[in-house]
Parts: sequence; C-alpha cells; structure tokens
Amino acid sequence: MDRHANDSSGIAALVARLAPLAPSLVLVEATGSLELALLAALQVAGIPNAAIDTRHVRDFTRAIGRLAKTS
Repeated sequence: MDRHANDSSGIAALVARLAPLAPSLVLVEATGSLELALLAALQVAGIPNAAIDTRHVRDFTRAIGRLAKTS
C-alpha cells in the first residue's frame, strides 16, 4: 500500500495514481475537514467521490466481522 501526504503534492500524486484506474467511486473517510482538499482534487479530476462518516465505517466493519477497518 502506498502512502501519500495530505498536502498538495501528496494529493496530486494520489489523484494521478487513481485517474488511470477510472474508479466508479472513491470513498474518503470524513476526518473533520482534513479530507476536503482531497475531495476537491478528485472532483476537479472528474473522479467520483464521497465522504463517509467514520461511525458508519466502524459499524460496517463490525457487521462483516472485521476487527480493523483497514484490513
């Protein structure tokens, strides 16, 4: 898994990596506005995206029997 900083160069690198994949939707965990720059960059690039509530992610992972939302 690659990691990208939450700054303009990291966001640009992530968008550049995602664009050729043509995802049908990119979900971004809502983190108290830290996600806004990424969502805007995805929007400008024409990549469908949505911010999701962390509580819903946690409830979903519990429902499918996963202990960690990132595994």
